[in-house]
Parts: sequence; C-alpha cells; structure tokens
Amino acid sequence: MSTFPVPTSHEAREAPAARVALVTGAAQGIGRGIVLRLARDGYRVAAADLPQQLSKLHELEQEVISCRSAASLPACEKVFVAITADVSVEDAVKAMVAKCVEVLGRLDVVSPSRFLVPVPNHDPPQTTLTPCA
Repeated sequence: MSTFPVPTSHEAREAPAARVALVTGAAQGIGRGIVLRLARDGYRVAAADLPQQLSKLHELEQEVISCRSAASLPACEKVFVAITADVSVEDAVKAMVAKCVEVLGRLDVVSPSRFLVPVPNHDPPQTTLTPCA
C-alpha cells in the first residue's frame, strides 16, 4: 500500500502548470505513449531522446499541443520542450535535467523509458541457479 498520494486524472487537470515530467526515449514507442498520456493528464512535458530523433520530437510536440487542446486543458506559456541527450553519458543527463528546469521551471516526475547508467569497475555477481527438487 502506497503512503504517497497519487493524483487522479481530474486532480492533474486542475493544475496542469503545477507538474512537470521528463520522459527519456520519448520519440517513439513506449516513451512517446507516456508523453502523450502525461500531456492529456495535464502535465507539462520535457521529451528527451537521441539527437538523431530530433525531428520525431518536434512532431511529438505538435501532437502534445493537439491532445492538450482536445482535452480542454487551460493554455500555459510553455507545455513542452524537446531535449536531445544520450542518457548513457552522465554529463548529458545532468544537462538534460538542467534544460528541463530552465525551460519548464521545475521537475516533478521522471519516466526513464530509456535510461542507461554505466557502473564503472563493477562486475555483475555470478549466480548459480539450482533446480527445485
């Protein structure tokens, strides 16, 4: 059982400017779906993906604006920012978060649909599986 309140879609729609989400891997697939759902629920969204996906991020921006209008959400100054970043590079991740906060003013939710964090000098533990008798 969660001890944190989970906002309903209605609550999110009451204050769309109050919440900002950052979604990685946002140009296609699951990440794209997450962006569109968050936008319908009233979130302002920072959509991040690799530089070669920038044109898809711009297309996604138009979809976000359309779906917010269709959901009759109040207009906000800035509801979307496209960010290019390679999330396997720590400095790129820091810059991505900084850009989100710079443009949208804050960061409340991170949805890492693609997020690779290398762990230096770490060998995965060796595990032996034993069949149940």
